[in-house]
Amino acid sequence: MAFTVKSYSESSIAVDLYAPLGSSDTTIYVAPPVVGWVEGFGTNAGSALGTTGPFLISLTGGEGTEEHIKCASYSSDSTKTTIVVASSGRGQGQTSAVAHTTPAANNGLVYPIIGSQDVQEANQAVLNTIGRVTTAGDTIYATAANTFARLAIGAVGTVNTSTGTAPSWGRVSPVYATYSNTATFANFDFAVCSLHSGAGWTGTLPSATAGVIVVIQSTNFTAAQPLTISAGAAYIIGPGVPASTSTILLGTANAFVTLEADGTNWNVVGGAQDSGWVSVTNGSMSNSWVNNANATAYRLVGNRVTLRGGINNGASASTAWTLPAGYRPAQRLAEGPAVGVALGTVYAGQLDISTAGVVTFFYNAATGVSWSYDGFSFLTD
Repeated sequence: MAFTVKSYSESSIAVDLYAPLGSSDTTIYVAPPVVGWVEGFGTNAGSALGTTGPFLISLTGGEGTEEHIKCASYSSDSTKTTIVVASSGRGQGQTSAVAHTTPAANNGLVYPIIGSQDVQEANQAVLNTIGRVTTAGDTIYATAANTFARLAIGAVGTVNTSTGTAPSWGRVSPVYATYSNTATFANFDFAVCSLHSGAGWTGTLPSATAGVIVVIQSTNFTAAQPLTISAGAAYIIGPGVPASTSTILLGTANAFVTLEADGTNWNVVGGAQDSGWVSVTNGSMSNSWVNNANATAYRLVGNRVTLRGGINNGASASTAWTLPAGYRPAQRLAEGPAVGVALGTVYAGQLDISTAGVVTFFYNAATGVSWSYDGFSFLTD
């Protein structure tokens, strides 16, 4: 149905034909001049009928020659009103265009009306709006021209959003949720995660639908038992995350990361990956190097690796140990002076870390000097 905006009057006064009207005439003369034929609704309320759209009148209502006519406008002088019939306006509704003679005065047989089409349009509008509501919280929305559908109320914590073609219920701000075992996070989760029976586990991000945000926080994970965040077939993009990487770690308490999907991958937009302090054992060292009282450890936060602890007993220029991929400098790191101590004597040396992660100390002293990493850090990109 094509809806048409029309003019209606609330307080019009009926008048009489001023002159006979032929079955094909398009100008109607009535008298006395019309009173109250003004629009009763909308922004043009008070203006002459026809300002907003066409209006209907009834001629000789209740008689065998009754006709409904769609009119475009009218104008009045001191004796009569001239009404202009709209295009194809004769014989509206179930009436026919017929000739009308001038009736006796004061019969009041010409007046504005609401037609059957108007009633049908009103019924159709009510049926497709109020008539579609069945449950508290229902939303009515358009699916096409003059076509409507019902959307039931969404779950607690969701808001009305868009699929691009229709409204839908979803979450657009993180909603608190707790996890303690392998799981797939939900769109817009604020996922607070904890160890499962003392063990780390893997949480998988949902599909990377553009605009979806997930916040993930560690409560008690460690470097030895980390939370692994997986993007599945997608990649995670952010500071310190190597290209084409689909997993990052949270390996310490209270570490968190905020990720936003771009439709293909997940981007780190807040917080950072945090490995926690990863210990380097004597068994993973070479060339007689061993930990001193402060054991060697490294930690990656975002794109920065920090070292702590110290080692001793190895020979100068010999490989001590090797950082794993993802924890290595983008360019060779040669830092000094490194501080070494042996039998109360302080020595200066140089800490060298290659792009392959090989950790080496260079110094001029006897074997047995204890070297410290404290204060050393570098970027991975």
